[in-house]
Amino acid sequence: MIRNWSEKQSTSLMRKLFGYKSLGFELLLIDASGLDNKVAINYLLEKEGQFESVDINVPENTIIPSVTLVFPYGGRMETDIELRFPVLFRRESVKTTDEEGYSLIDWGPFHPLLPEPILFHLLMKDEIIKKASIETGYNYREVEKLCAGRKVWDIPDILERVSTASGISISLAFITGVEEINRIDVPQKAQWVRMIINEMSCVNANLYGLYNTAQCLGLYSDSIRISRLIGLYREAAGLICNHPLLFGVIRIGGISKDIPKDAFYAANAVLQEIESDLADIKKRWESTAAITKRLRSAGFIDRETAMMASGRLTRAAGNAVDSRKYSKMPYDALSYTTLVAEESNCFARTMLKFDDVTQSLRLIDRGIENMPKGEVKQEAEIKESGEALVREPGANGEVIVRVKLEQDTVSSIFFRNDTSVNISFLPGCLAGTELMDLPLIVSGFDLDLSGMEK
Repeated sequence: MIRNWSEKQSTSLMRKLFGYKSLGFELLLIDASGLDNKVAINYLLEKEGQFESVDINVPENTIIPSVTLVFPYGGRMETDIELRFPVLFRRESVKTTDEEGYSLIDWGPFHPLLPEPILFHLLMKDEIIKKASIETGYNYREVEKLCAGRKVWDIPDILERVSTASGISISLAFITGVEEINRIDVPQKAQWVRMIINEMSCVNANLYGLYNTAQCLGLYSDSIRISRLIGLYREAAGLICNHPLLFGVIRIGGISKDIPKDAFYAANAVLQEIESDLADIKKRWESTAAITKRLRSAGFIDRETAMMASGRLTRAAGNAVDSRKYSKMPYDALSYTTLVAEESNCFARTMLKFDDVTQSLRLIDRGIENMPKGEVKQEAEIKESGEALVREPGANGEVIVRVKLEQDTVSSIFFRNDTSVNISFLPGCLAGTELMDLPLIVSGFDLDLSGMEK
């Protein structure tokens, strides 16, 4: 039997959430657990590194107010909870239905110009989208279930393979959480190597993003050039380890084995070939009126909405959110600026993507030059129980991992990437646009669905 939560309890929850919102807090994540026919729900909020929690316990099969009344981007997190626990959130229906005078069509889930499987329900007239709704995958949070109950040593290999865009960052955040709980002092050289590996992963993901954009623009010669740059990245990765995506390098306590500095110098020499070719492509896109007009006319998000987004989506609207500042890696030892743009459209996001690759290449270059000598691994004894929340930069935005340990066993793990937030804004961004621009807009959002759905 489905029942509504009491009005008093609902009002109390909304008052607390509105109160934190008015103080400048943003919703970081929503997590849940079940026990004794009840569902415990945790809303974790953050403001400039300060955390606050709102916790509620509701009976199973209860309808409770939706956090989207306060934080519009929380709908996806609520959907994840509904799929795992017998509880419902009172949200407005987002399903697209037929209307007289309009055509209702489906686009996807597989299309050569969509980087990941995603199904759109589009209400259209004369190829102009009036309303859109989205369906994604079906494996929600299965990786988190797979990790629960396993030994900590088994988890990094699993998490690295969650996503080609953010797998390294997610695995790194988990490892850092384990080290934090067990107070493991990671050698400085290992931290620098981790930073370089993470930035290389970002280069790879953002090059793929630019490749997808070139395909959507019909710039096939440029897509071939960018594909060649991806080949250079893989060549560089092969000089450091045996895996083209750098899997297996980062381990609890440091890195798996020492990597000679000469190997990093050789890899860096290959990587730096990317920058000049990429700058040439960017310059040509910026100076070609047909390309800039197409990019500027698509994917606009108003500044107020964009400020609630994550990663490049919010930086393209002028919000200097630094996803590196909470990292445990030595980013603060290197000078860099948080890159922003102002137009908040496909053009701004694409140009930022070029700049993000260039910034990563320069951080890699300085990281290799300033890498200290010394050990690369601390023998780690995992015996402490506890909980940690870690935030690390990914290719498209921030990656957040919350891990709970019972000595050397993972009792639970929760992770969230930028897509968990940004996908909420995609339907609104599509409203009023031409159908032909849909793949281009999706490419600009850099959706990492595999990292979101786990």
